[in-house]
Amino acid sequence: MKNLYFYLLISILAGFGACKNGLSEKEALFVGNWRMQNYETNEVISPEYNTDISNLKSRFRLILLEDKTFLRDGFAATTETGEWFINNEGTLLNLKSENQAGTLFIEQIDNTTMVFSIEEGETRVKITLTKMQN
Repeated sequence: MKNLYFYLLISILAGFGACKNGLSEKEALFVGNWRMQNYETNEVISPEYNTDISNLKSRFRLILLEDKTFLRDGFAATTETGEWFINNEGTLLNLKSENQAGTLFIEQIDNTTMVFSIEEGETRVKITLTKMQN
């Protein structure tokens, strides 16, 4: 009987560890250092803009921290910081900084890959990120 209580206690503690810092399991998937792997759009891309996209892929990083703050590099000359949150289903990632707010439509998220899309008018962009190991 003592062993049963011991295993029950260990199971409960392990469950608390999965949701550390008050994050849900879904939110915990988002936490990490993400780098751009792929960029797709439905627009025709000129050769010079295609070069810019290649440069963006090498510079871009999105770091989502456990305290629900983020850092984003690569789009602007300075590092953007702010807060992030997801909806209950984990299908929308909202980023809010001092200067702007935006919503990313999550198509796929797991321990290594995040795929999201952004739509503005007729333009659709789909970006694939890979989580970097610490």
